[in-house]
Amino acid sequence: MNNFNKELIKNIKLYSTENSEDFIEDKYSFIRYVFSNFESISEDNIEIVEEEFEDLHCNLDAYYYDEDSLTYNLYIAAYNDENDDNSFLKKEEIDSYYEKIINFVNKVLSGKYACFDESSFTFTVAEEIHSLLKEIEIVVNIVSNYNIPNNYKKDSVEQIGEYRISFRTYDLADLENKFGQITNEAAVLDCISSFDSVINALQITSSVDFDVYLFSMKGTWLAKLYKEDSARLLEQNVRSYLKRTAKVNAGILETVKTSPDQFVSFNNGISAVCTGVTLDKKSILPMIKIEKIENFQIVNGGQTTATLYECSKETIRENLNEVNVPVKLTVVKNIGAADNFIRNISVFSNTQTAIKKSDPPSNLPYYVEIKKLSQECISSEGNQNYICYFERTNGEYETELRRNNSSKKFLLANPKDKKFDKIDLARAINCWEQIPYVTCQGKEKNFALFNDTVKNQIEKPDENYFKEAYAAVILYKKMDKIAKKLKLTVKSNVIAHTLGLISVLYEKKLDMLEIWDNKDVPQYLLDLIINLLPKVHEVIINAPSNHPEPRMWARLEECWNKVKQIKTHIVINKASRPVEFFKKNDALIYISDSANFNDSLTWMKLLLWDNKYKILSKSQISIVKYMRNSADKSNLTLTKKQIDFLKDTFVVAVKSGYKYR
Repeated sequence: MNNFNKELIKNIKLYSTENSEDFIEDKYSFIRYVFSNFESISEDNIEIVEEEFEDLHCNLDAYYYDEDSLTYNLYIAAYNDENDDNSFLKKEEIDSYYEKIINFVNKVLSGKYACFDESSFTFTVAEEIHSLLKEIEIVVNIVSNYNIPNNYKKDSVEQIGEYRISFRTYDLADLENKFGQITNEAAVLDCISSFDSVINALQITSSVDFDVYLFSMKGTWLAKLYKEDSARLLEQNVRSYLKRTAKVNAGILETVKTSPDQFVSFNNGISAVCTGVTLDKKSILPMIKIEKIENFQIVNGGQTTATLYECSKETIRENLNEVNVPVKLTVVKNIGAADNFIRNISVFSNTQTAIKKSDPPSNLPYYVEIKKLSQECISSEGNQNYICYFERTNGEYETELRRNNSSKKFLLANPKDKKFDKIDLARAINCWEQIPYVTCQGKEKNFALFNDTVKNQIEKPDENYFKEAYAAVILYKKMDKIAKKLKLTVKSNVIAHTLGLISVLYEKKLDMLEIWDNKDVPQYLLDLIINLLPKVHEVIINAPSNHPEPRMWARLEECWNKVKQIKTHIVINKASRPVEFFKKNDALIYISDSANFNDSLTWMKLLLWDNKYKILSKSQISIVKYMRNSADKSNLTLTKKQIDFLKDTFVVAVKSGYKYR
């Protein structure tokens, strides 16, 4: 090894700095950095679990749910930023890491996860996995920048109770191998010696940087390649972590078993890359015959390939001769840029990115308006105009960056350090709205509450709203940098409560437009933050005996009530008006009153109005009619989902001009 570890640690620190909005400890930055490079998709797809349960000797650092393969990938990290290439984990140390993650898995499988505080993110994850056990499989990943002797590693499928759990351990040597350029060691696939045949292909495009061919490969060929070297074959595959899982794709298995000749019609095929091909000398473009392929790797279709290999071990293996798999092969000519180019192919080939709870609401009018305002509110620095880019949908910024070839012009007009997204917005605003204990419950729970609130707002955001909202994001990020310098623990929890406390102490009357204008926090506010952060830190880390874990304590309103008792000697001039992000919604207050909600006349009037203006959807009309006919009945029972839907429908009507008073 050649100082690979030091270079890796340097890159992780750089990555952590560039992604400072995530406010995570080094080991979590390590997991995200490794994940994003291994999986060739955004690091936002992995969920960090910033919780420790030392008394239970149980831990989960992160997870990634792959909806395409119905697989929960669980991660635990053994990371040290002082390691060099000769740092080794002792057997008792690696065993301890295995025990922690296996203890978590055991609690999930047995349903005995009540030992985690119900307000913890770990409890939520455990509960969700347990509810899906019959549908999913679990892959445990141990990732480390230590060297781990092979005889200490778990890299197999193990039986735990009635479940088969896959284990994969990535140590420093594995990371160096994975991060290496694909051209480090040429691998040549000789089609004639491997398949007793050349590959008949059609060239569909050619450029200075790459050629693209279309052809098919027999199922037996792919099964053979997977058996011989699955690691190399799938090295650039987005789903590479899943290559040793216990389950095969039932649909593919059934097709191979009953209709192998129809496989080519039912399956989307695979996308592959290579760094060169050798053609039969008699080939005449565009129809050619491929004799050899250099560095052949699958970037999309790993699950198909792995399942065909599993079929080769079954009684149906003969059927694989009748299976034809469509293949799109990209030949990368520009070797110097091969790694980045292949990574981009992986990203765009694999569109089955996990959908987060924070993604579906992106089209709500609120977020559409924030996006519009972000493009209209122009700032300047020197002679350069720029915008504070609002990422309305996951990965939107990176997609635009690629479309603009990462040009300097795009980066100057849309600086990466000014970018923010829905999660940033929800976190900062909910703290300002004085519910930091909700923010501490995790970004998805926090966003869910934020989203429920904004979708019921009557007034649309205006220019001042946008500028003040972005100022709240700036304030949150500045506090993170200060908390880092102060070396405070449970940092994100302390920041959330401190921002909420500032909002309380000064009755929301801060000059947020001053922060927007300067894109920074004025000195008098810096002094206040430095004064308050350690005081809030003391409240959170000195949790009461009935809530001994600081992170769990920070998620309770009881903790927030104690934080609000903190005082400061620093006096600042209040602004003339409070900054309110959530205006009082009279329509929601009205319909939340049980006397109005349970009055059939309320819903009859709404139907009469809609009959004239035709605003409501069929589903909205249907439930309003049901409520009109049933509201006065004493035995009426509605689910929370139905109640929320009715309230949402009422607010939608009011937004559209319905006068309810």
